[in-house]
Amino acid sequence: MKMQKIKIYLDNAATSFPKPRPVVDAMVEYLEHAGNPGRGAHAASLYGARRIMEARQEIAAFFGIKTEERLIFTPGCTASLNQVIKSVLGDAASGDCVITSGMEHNAVTRPIEQMVAARGIEHIALNPDKNGLLDLSELKDILAEKHKKIRLCAIVAASNVTGLVLPFEAAASLCKEYNVPCLVDGAQIAGKLPLNLSGTDISFFCASGHKGLPGPPGVGLLYIAPDFDLRPLIAGGTGSGSESYDIPAFYPDRLEAGTMPGHDIHALAAAVKWLQEKDPESLLKQELALCNAFLDWALGQNNIEIVGISTGENAAGDYPLRMPLVSFSVNEISPQILADQLDSRYSIAVRAGLHCAAQAHRSLGTIDSGLCRVSFGPQNTLSDLEALIEALQAIIESV
Repeated sequence: MKMQKIKIYLDNAATSFPKPRPVVDAMVEYLEHAGNPGRGAHAASLYGARRIMEARQEIAAFFGIKTEERLIFTPGCTASLNQVIKSVLGDAASGDCVITSGMEHNAVTRPIEQMVAARGIEHIALNPDKNGLLDLSELKDILAEKHKKIRLCAIVAASNVTGLVLPFEAAASLCKEYNVPCLVDGAQIAGKLPLNLSGTDISFFCASGHKGLPGPPGVGLLYIAPDFDLRPLIAGGTGSGSESYDIPAFYPDRLEAGTMPGHDIHALAAAVKWLQEKDPESLLKQELALCNAFLDWALGQNNIEIVGISTGENAAGDYPLRMPLVSFSVNEISPQILADQLDSRYSIAVRAGLHCAAQAHRSLGTIDSGLCRVSFGPQNTLSDLEALIEALQAIIESV
């Protein structure tokens, strides 16, 4: 099957593309030399184990994690979030409750709703404003009233619909005051914002390896703060304590049963090295310059509506702290048709629909129609932005 080549890729919030060459090379290198890590004393097994150990050290240092054994490799951010939610809520009882931001991805809301159905617990969603931002006073009031019954609070660090960064560290500190564990979904900020996880009050931090971290799909991260423990959801071989039927009590083995995707982990470490060489702050600045320029243009169009910021809040590019993505709608054109036109006529890749974030779209009032989203990455240039604007203008005029 012959693929149509994408000229301009603007769907980096879903997955970064193309992957940096060192990431691809690292994956191939591992596959050419590694055996099953931790499952033997021969050279190929030791090679694989060493690469995973080094990757854990490098990635933990990147995120400011002092206890590197508490950085767990998972099959993805969704798996990380499920591990936390289903472990923490696994013994919850009727009358207990869980809090979410009101802007969560389905990777948070779906497992929570499964636990609501199974355990009879209450799901309390906060009420974000029209832009999708939170008033932490609401969270504080709920914590003060119900903290003895709250088993978990889940906060998305940055919405994959609006791009706006929520006060996740402040929320975690509030939760700590009331002895409530705080889970942060960092899928959109990992690799973008500087993080010192050991210096925060975050209980659990989950991230993807293939978005802002430009690694491969198939690997995610889970950080567990030292004061917390999780019940394993999967049991199997770990290469340690094999004489016992019990799962090892120590990390990371406790949550890493089965053969690890060493090629993905080694490639993720290469992605982190690449990011550090390029300087994440500089890359984000470059991406936000394109994002804000798009916002400047879009907010001047009568038939385009931006979600996550109103026309009265634009002050020459002075926007709230955000990730480099924008979701919008165009009058008289469905988001799906708009995205299809950009793809088929102009070879521009964007994302349309509900972005796997039904809770966020319900909060924003866009659950029925969805939105079109553009998200910028390190590879995008000013000419990409100009081509996007030109294409949108042509599509709008044709209608």
